[in-house]
Amino acid sequence: MTNRPIPTLRSIDAVDRVIYINTFSKTLASTVRISYMVLPVSLASLFEKKLGFYSCTVPTFNQYTLAEFMRQGYFANHINRLRRYYREQRNKILKAFRENPAFAGAEIREENAGLHFLLKLHTAVTDSELKDAAERGGIRISCLSDYYARPRDAEQNVLLIQYANIAPERIVKSVELLGKAVNGLISNQHIVIL
Repeated sequence: MTNRPIPTLRSIDAVDRVIYINTFSKTLASTVRISYMVLPVSLASLFEKKLGFYSCTVPTFNQYTLAEFMRQGYFANHINRLRRYYREQRNKILKAFRENPAFAGAEIREENAGLHFLLKLHTAVTDSELKDAAERGGIRISCLSDYYARPRDAEQNVLLIQYANIAPERIVKSVELLGKAVNGLISNQHIVIL
């Protein structure tokens, strides 16, 4: 999360091929059951012609309330508060990893890509061993290989660090627990934050 957001796919779409579908469940609240779709102008009339007969399941009152919330700038203010909050979260967790000796040679990747980043550990232990050690230490982790159709083809020892749901006061302790688990596995290896 740098000062400038990553450009949207739509902003670089030169041939009107991007359809943007999203929901307000994450940005406002999970109880806000309103989703939306932004179509290229070239597809809007075709969509209306072929699918315009579907009725909306969201009450009109909810739609107008959300529209007014956005029109008056409250949604933009809310998003800016979230950006500041998560930027602080990211900076705290990155600092905790950089200051923890267990991660002295780890490589941090994609730290500006959202509410997560990748942490590459230079070690010969398997992802399964890393996850088991972390779990024994009270930490659940995901590895990049968990998201591959064929995990054996994935780069090993790349942790997916998600920080959206970590309470700010638990960041340092959580990194310490993970560091202890990693140290238990890799006692003689030195894992340079690039």
